[in-house]
Amino acid sequence: MIGPGDGKFGISDESERFCYVFVQSHLDIGGATDEDRKRYIKGTVIHELGHQFGLNDHPEDQDPPKTRNGKACVMWSAAPSALVDLEFCDECLARIRKYRW
Repeated sequence: MIGPGDGKFGISDESERFCYVFVQSHLDIGGATDEDRKRYIKGTVIHELGHQFGLNDHPEDQDPPKTRNGKACVMWSAAPSALVDLEFCDECLARIRKYRW
């Protein structure tokens, strides 16, 4: 595992410019519908790409920053959840816009 998180659903290394999404882990989530699983995979891809732009996870022990949809920012949790949006909050969007390659 590279960096924080358990690496069950995805990992990212900004310095080496790679990220992986472990699709099988998403498919193995019990009680999820196929649509849920597809959404979780999309969320993990977006989350890991956020790490490529230098974003860190928002602390899970704090209330998550909200997106324009009123859901939790995609960077709030590394684990798939219906509570997490497929979008970034304003804070994350601002950091992405300022990112310098």
